[in-house]
Amino acid sequence: MVQGRPGSRVLVRHQLADAAKEYNWKKVLDILYAHPDLINATRPGGEALYTPLHQAVHGNAPLEVIQRLLDMGASLTVTNIDDERPVDIAKRKGYYHLVPLLDPDRQQVVFPNEVAEAESVCALRFRGYEYEHWISTLGSRTTGSGLTALARFVVEELALHRSMNDNFAAFFELRRFLHKWENRYLTRYSREYIAYDFLFLHLYAHEPAEPFRDARYCYEWQEKFLPRAESIAAIVRKSFQRRGGEKKISVR
Repeated sequence: MVQGRPGSRVLVRHQLADAAKEYNWKKVLDILYAHPDLINATRPGGEALYTPLHQAVHGNAPLEVIQRLLDMGASLTVTNIDDERPVDIAKRKGYYHLVPLLDPDRQQVVFPNEVAEAESVCALRFRGYEYEHWISTLGSRTTGSGLTALARFVVEELALHRSMNDNFAAFFELRRFLHKWENRYLTRYSREYIAYDFLFLHLYAHEPAEPFRDARYCYEWQEKFLPRAESIAAIVRKSFQRRGGEKKISVR
């Protein structure tokens, strides 16, 4: 039973530790928003010395949760009773997609001219050519006649396909389209670029599924851009909204 007056610091630290141990990320963030000074707190009298970030990594929390903890000042170097930093727990548990985000030596700053490269690599994580060949064998059972139709739907409707593979395919196709020489003069205000940013914002936190996952580009994304993914997304989101991307999101 937790001792202390309701609302006391000790009680709140116990509540935070309980929520983190239960992987209740909403409650963890709610408590930290109200008590940001507890971002690196451990359980009073506890022996494991797990901070909220330690528990988030241990529980393989969504990337956006971990990024929010980092944005609030979660330490990458504080250790638990076993002398483990958050990145050490990620390695021990095999959560290698979290390692770049938690590396204390990584630079978290992102420059605007890196955004285009990040979006391109993010799109190329999907083996679009293989998917195009695969859906061509399905005939009328596909949602469209090739990648062009999948991309056109997003451009025209600014909506998602029900299939995550179709969304990745549309993203890949728009990247291919926008990098063609004759389309290099399209502005960031064009419908194609708006759809491209729209898809990036919905896909950057997801990994393509096998067998259409390109290991080379997934590795490049994880190594080079994942540690700054939320910062990159913030830049894209700001640009996307400025260009009128407030249309209600729908799913086909």
